[in-house]
Amino acid sequence: MSASGYSKTVPAVFAYNRRRDKTIASNSTTMKIPTQNLRRSPRLSPVIPIALATCTLLIWGGRAARADEPTPPPEATLSHMRNAAVPAGTADTTLVATPGPGEMQPAGDPHAPVRFDFGTIDAFTAGAIEHVFTLRNAGTAPISVERVQASCGCTSAVLQGAADAKTETAAHLPRTLAPGETVTVRAALNPRALSPGTQHKTVWIYTTGNAAPAVTLELNGVLPPVVRYSTDNLDFGHVHAGQPAEKTVNVSVDERLLQRRGEALTLVCSATDARVSPLDAGWEPSTDPTLAGWKTRKFKITLPAETPIGFLTGTLSLLSPPATTATAPTAPVPGSESLIPLEAEVIGTINASPAVLAFGIMPAGSKATRTIVLTGPTAAALTGATIMSSLPACVTTRFAPPTAGGSETGILYVTVAPGTMTGLIQADLNVAFKNGERLRLPVTAYVPASEAAASAKQK
Repeated sequence: MSASGYSKTVPAVFAYNRRRDKTIASNSTTMKIPTQNLRRSPRLSPVIPIALATCTLLIWGGRAARADEPTPPPEATLSHMRNAAVPAGTADTTLVATPGPGEMQPAGDPHAPVRFDFGTIDAFTAGAIEHVFTLRNAGTAPISVERVQASCGCTSAVLQGAADAKTETAAHLPRTLAPGETVTVRAALNPRALSPGTQHKTVWIYTTGNAAPAVTLELNGVLPPVVRYSTDNLDFGHVHAGQPAEKTVNVSVDERLLQRRGEALTLVCSATDARVSPLDAGWEPSTDPTLAGWKTRKFKITLPAETPIGFLTGTLSLLSPPATTATAPTAPVPGSESLIPLEAEVIGTINASPAVLAFGIMPAGSKATRTIVLTGPTAAALTGATIMSSLPACVTTRFAPPTAGGSETGILYVTVAPGTMTGLIQADLNVAFKNGERLRLPVTAYVPASEAAASAKQK
C-alpha cells in the first residue's frame, strides 16, 4: 500500500524484460526492447500500446505533461508578441492577489502564489468546488488582464462577471484595471474528474506585455479513496508455460459505494488470459478498525496453463455487471475507478525475435513483408506449428520450419497489405506448437488517411 493507504490510479505502461533485453538508442531516448516480448497496455487490446507508441514517436514525437504537475504554458505566444510593446518609462503596473478569508500567502511577498485549501472532499456528496480570489492593480497606471489559464481540464477559472462560464473569459478579455481597481476570479474544481489523493491545482493570470504569469492562484485539498486494494501491484513474476499460477487480492470499499452501485460490484481484469473469481459469498463488513463503514471481499486471480509465452500485463478494477432491469443512471463516484496493475512473464522453451512486429507508417495501397525468427530446443519442436491471424484480410503469414537435422530455428514471414484500410492497423498472430506452448505476436502498422485519399484520387 502507498503511504496514504490507497492504490492510486496508475495505468500500466511498457516494461522491459530485465533478463533478456537489447538497447536501442534513438535521438533523444534510450529504450530497452526485450527479445522475447513487450508488456502491453492492460486497458486496451494487446497491441494498441505498441502501435500508439510507434505512431506517437513517428508523428508527434512529444511528451504529454502530467496534469497533476502543473507547468505554466509556453512563454512566447503570438498574443504576447502582439502586445509586447510597452512604452518606455511606463509607471509600475503590478497586478497582485489580495488574500481573503481562508487564503494563504507568504508574508512580505505580494507576488507569491495565493493558496486556498478546500480541505477534504466527500466523494459521495461533493458538487463543484468553487472559490473566489481577488486581484488588485497595485501600480500607478492601468494594467490589462489578458489571459486566465488553468493547469488541467478538471479546473476552470473566469473573471467575475462573465456571462457564461463555459465561454471562459474570451468575451471579456483583455480587461483593463485602473490603479487601485480590483477584480475577482472565480475558480472551480470538478471532483468527478479527480483521482484519489492530495490535490494541487493552479490558475495563472497573465497581463498584456508579460510572457510570465503575473499572478498564480492555487487550490489544494484531499480526495480520500473509496476503494482500497491489499496490494499496489499484482506481480506473478516468472510463470512456466503449461503451469497455472494463482494469487489473491483483498478489496475493501466504502459501503456507500455498494449502496450506489449495488452489492454485485465485482473485480475484473483487462488481461483476457487472466481469470478472476471471488473466494467468498459476498461483501462483508471490514474487520480493520481503521475502515469503519467499509466492506471487504477476497478474489483469486488465475493464469491458466494455456497462457501464451511472453509478458502479460493488465489492470484489475471494480465493475458493476449489466443491470437486468431498467434503472436510473447513477452519478459516478470520484475515485471508484481506481485500479492496480497486473504483470507476469510466462517462460517456455520456444522464443520469438522480434516478439513485436511494427511496420511503422505504410503508404496507402502498399504491401510489405517482414520476418520473425522462432527458436526452439530442437528442430522437431517447431514442426507442425499452426498460425492464426486475428486480421486475415490484412495480415497473412507463411512459416518455413527448420529442416530435419538442421538448426533449431524457423522463419515466420508476415505480410501486411492494408488495401483500403486507414489509420492504426493491429493484429495478433497466435502460434501453437505440438508441445502445447503458445506464442502471441502483435503486429502493427499505420496508414495515414491523407495518403489513402491521395491514392484514391490518383486512381
